Amino acid sequence: MNLFVVGQRWVSDTEPELGLGAVLNVDFRVVTMQFKAVDEQRSYAINNAPLSRVRFKPGDGVEHRNGMVFLVSEVEEQQGVLIYSGVQEDGTSIEVSEVALSDTIQFNKPQDRLFAGLIDSDRAYQLRYATQRFRTAKQASAVYGLSGVRTELLPHQMYIAHEVAQRYAPRVLLADEVGLGKTIEAGLILHQQLLTGRVKRVLIVVPESLCFQWLVEMLRRFNLQFSLFDEGRCEACEDSEQSPFLSEQLILCSLEFLAGSAHRQEQVLAGGWDMLIVDEAHHLQWNENDPSPEYSIIAKLAAEVRAILLLTATPDQLGHASHFARLRLLDPDRFYDLQVFLEEEQEYGTIARAAERILENQPLDEQAENVLRGLLGQDYNTIFGITDQQKVTSLTADDQARAIRALLDRHGTGRILFRNSRRTVGGFPKRILNSYPLPFPELYRSLISIYVQQIEENVSNEKALLPIIRPEYLLLGGEGKQTWATIDPRVDWLLEFVTAHPNEKILLICGSPQTVVDLEQAVREHGRIRAAVFHEGLSIVQRDRAAAYFSETEYGAQLLMCSELGSEGRNFQFAHHLVLFDLPLIPDLLEQRIGRLDRIGQLSEIQIHVPYFQTPIYETLFRWYDEGLDAFSHTSAARYEVYVQLGESLRQLLITLAGAGKQDISAVDTLVQQASHLHSQLTALMAQGRDRLLELNSHNVKRSTALIAQVEKYCDQAELKQYVELLFDCAGIEMEDHSRLAYIVKPGSHMSISGVPYLMEEGVTVTFDRDLALSREDILYLSWEHPMVAALMEWVSGTEIGNTSVVVIDGKGDDVGQSSFFLEIHYVVECPAPKVYQVGQYLAQNGLRVVINDKRNDCSDQLDYAAINSRIIDHDIDPLAMQQVVREQMTQIETILEAGNNIVNKRLNEIITLAGKSMTVALSEEIQRLNVLKAVNPNIRDEELVFLQDRMRSLNCYISAAKVRVDALRLIFVSG
Repeated sequence: MNLFVVGQRWVSDTEPELGLGAVLNVDFRVVTMQFKAVDEQRSYAINNAPLSRVRFKPGDGVEHRNGMVFLVSEVEEQQGVLIYSGVQEDGTSIEVSEVALSDTIQFNKPQDRLFAGLIDSDRAYQLRYATQRFRTAKQASAVYGLSGVRTELLPHQMYIAHEVAQRYAPRVLLADEVGLGKTIEAGLILHQQLLTGRVKRVLIVVPESLCFQWLVEMLRRFNLQFSLFDEGRCEACEDSEQSPFLSEQLILCSLEFLAGSAHRQEQVLAGGWDMLIVDEAHHLQWNENDPSPEYSIIAKLAAEVRAILLLTATPDQLGHASHFARLRLLDPDRFYDLQVFLEEEQEYGTIARAAERILENQPLDEQAENVLRGLLGQDYNTIFGITDQQKVTSLTADDQARAIRALLDRHGTGRILFRNSRRTVGGFPKRILNSYPLPFPELYRSLISIYVQQIEENVSNEKALLPIIRPEYLLLGGEGKQTWATIDPRVDWLLEFVTAHPNEKILLICGSPQTVVDLEQAVREHGRIRAAVFHEGLSIVQRDRAAAYFSETEYGAQLLMCSELGSEGRNFQFAHHLVLFDLPLIPDLLEQRIGRLDRIGQLSEIQIHVPYFQTPIYETLFRWYDEGLDAFSHTSAARYEVYVQLGESLRQLLITLAGAGKQDISAVDTLVQQASHLHSQLTALMAQGRDRLLELNSHNVKRSTALIAQVEKYCDQAELKQYVELLFDCAGIEMEDHSRLAYIVKPGSHMSISGVPYLMEEGVTVTFDRDLALSREDILYLSWEHPMVAALMEWVSGTEIGNTSVVVIDGKGDDVGQSSFFLEIHYVVECPAPKVYQVGQYLAQNGLRVVINDKRNDCSDQLDYAAINSRIIDHDIDPLAMQQVVREQMTQIETILEAGNNIVNKRLNEIITLAGKSMTVALSEEIQRLNVLKAVNPNIRDEELVFLQDRMRSLNCYISAAKVRVDALRLIFVSG
């Protein structure tokens, strides 16, 4: 029985979070404890109180109630109360009664908790071991940050993301063709740089029409919660003294918003950003004498921000000057003069043609030979295995590989520009156009005539034209809100078309959310079609549900009706019927619509259905896209430039046709022919500007294949699920089956952690399967990198959970039975260093393990971790009985622990030496490689080399100062 005395300090075995308790009152049967840290009292029966006596020993650091910390040198007992003698931090001696100790003292060290009788379940102990092992292994992986996101494992994307993300402060131009996933590549790069600590503050600037798409993509695919900033958001923050751009770490805003306000520009330039991402960079207009406001603000930001990702679908093909302007944003010192750049570009073109001959295994002509000799210098003969007098007449595979590698190293913009084409990537479906001319309602004709008379003469901007190309706009709202759907033949056509394709998934996209709402009403009144809607008026959760309903194969919606903005950021490769209920004016918007289905992974031909009115306005717009731009059948980066040059003529012609009410065939034919001719010219120009070297530099098949293999191993679904089940169980989180490969996760009644990201009170549906996650965006994709999993792993490793355990093992049949007990000690190697240096790549911090028996012999090899677990015959030992045993063995356990420390410290010296050598070799090779490249390629930035040199010097210091810390103890008693 415990002997309680008023003033003694005890800790609750069942509620250690109460802090250090003091005996307040003792009577014959009951002891009352006061826990001042939480201002609570507890009463316990004396004969079985779940309390452990707190007794510090010489060498322990202890905190006084006034906050002063002292080192215990001696302990004595006076009338049942402990008196500590010790030394303060300033060297003065002090004597403190245990009554005056801090009430908030926590027992976090494994040995302190073990001696205090705070013993965890062995299941929690095994969770801690697994957490430390997995956490370190995953963070040290070369694909950490690229693996746990909701994306397909596409080789070209994985290659670019890995190539760029591993750099310090990358500044690159991502220029893959439309549909190849530049947004995904940028997201992967960003995600890894955030997880590895290389960036913290990020600004994304995109055209206003793409804001929501980026917001959704970053959240749904990468679990990155960006804040969308506009003038309203900034005004709401004006009450605080700091800039609104300092209120969040991850910010997304439109280019138009920034360019339109000098005040906001001043604020954003003072934002202290680590990375800037700019989409649609080809829209930034520049000339030497008068850059546009949009270009100017991005240029100012680029001068302040270390890392920059520019996204564009058209790099050099549509003009060297605009291409130079974008490269100038990345490196103004390197690209300082347009004329110099044009001369270099001409030389690179000659090199590219020489590379073509090498790739096609053609003999090198005199021009190609002269170019290559001039470029490669003394390496020319070595690469091709010839003497000065010999010519290259044929090439072996090794010759080709060496030559191309040498050319890639010297390629003018190869290191900062990445471009893959649909032709080289492959896997895209065929597009098939189906057109449906329909009669034009007289009501529409009358309303358009009135509208044209009311608008200003010669007004031909996009906004003014919307009621003309989408006549239902003239009836939306007011008393006639539903009238248009009853008179518009497109509605009847849609109902008939959907009914005629009962087993097909059909995606409809139109310009307005109100059009979607009215169409839903018409479909509902029809009564025989399962349909869902998707527009910007719905919340993200509502859109997720609509998308999930549409994706279900058996009982899901057959028809999904989307607005232009509502469909942004969503892809539906499982469908292959697309209805364009109306046509946009801007070609990029049409391509975005078709791109909802025309993606890598689409296995069927895409059937594009265009119902349009048989009247001059709509026939002209249809012909513009079909005959002029070939927009329905093929993708093209040239269309935007055609629209820039001829868009005003198109808009003015549509206004004229709307006012006249009849077709001017000659004017329409002329415009369509002009568009077709210009489109062909620009497309040919792009083909001539194709750079095979650049394409090779943008995707190394061998390396991307290896990367994907690494990702698949990293993302072992069975391994992750088994671990997460243990994690949830110990955290008090419930997980039950939902459907095949999907589970419902919700807080349990005894959940031991709060604030878990993405865990809602009503529960959330999750999956560990990448394919299911890609088809069901309403389901969370749990991975090693998901915030929910990462937060729970941090909770385990950052608290004391599972750092003590006591078990009994079977000792029959071998030498194990000759020992009465063992102490298993898990250590972690601690090497505090800035996250950006990624010390874990070289110094294994997943820990060291030692098992020592009661005779202080090292039995680590005899009893490995799995062997101990397989021998356990009792996991849950009576805690009160164990506390008594631990107290009896305390001195011996302390001696064993000291022996373990000595063993591990010797191992640590070896680990530090090996880690230092490994780091020095790896970084020295990389520094040497970049120095060699810098000699032949001016695009190697000094900042990269300086960072690598600083990283190597710093890591030498950090690694040499590494220490070990006891992370967990398991006391193992032997039975039999």
